Amino acid sequence: MRKGMTLTEILISFVVFTMLSIPMAYLTRAALVELPFSYKAIQTNASVLNALRYLKQDVNNSTGFPEAYNDYSADENTLLIETADSIICYTFINDKITRRELAKKDSEIKDKTEWIAKKVKIQWQIFRKDNLYALEIQTHIEHKIRTVTEQKMANSYLYFPKIDRGLIK
Repeated sequence: MRKGMTLTEILISFVVFTMLSIPMAYLTRAALVELPFSYKAIQTNASVLNALRYLKQDVNNSTGFPEAYNDYSADENTLLIETADSIICYTFINDKITRRELAKKDSEIKDKTEWIAKKVKIQWQIFRKDNLYALEIQTHIEHKIRTVTEQKMANSYLYFPKIDRGLIK
């Protein structure tokens, strides 16, 4: 009866351990790095979708998209939506989406809502034809892996204001 292990048994155990550790390294990386990132990306996307739900309601109630209103002007970071009794200003800066509802009479802020949108890129374009409007919004989350930037959860939305058919000729 022998005690201990032979050199061949030790070498075979090292080979088996190496073969098992490679897949385990991928699983460990997924559990420690990629799952938390995916969770954060899903939370960010849920926040953006919530903001877009408000924006959709505002576009549905809109009467137009003004170029400027008092101290606010529409640009790549600011979107202005005119409703019957207020101007709604969306700003997309510093990893935040901010919605301000401004009273038309005195420009006082009636309501202010903010959503955290880290690493989110939002672009919009307004289409105008006669008195008809449409708003296209494109969103994505930027994820940088070493030197490559990927666009995660890229979406495009197209909103049309509700139209009073009696006003269209």
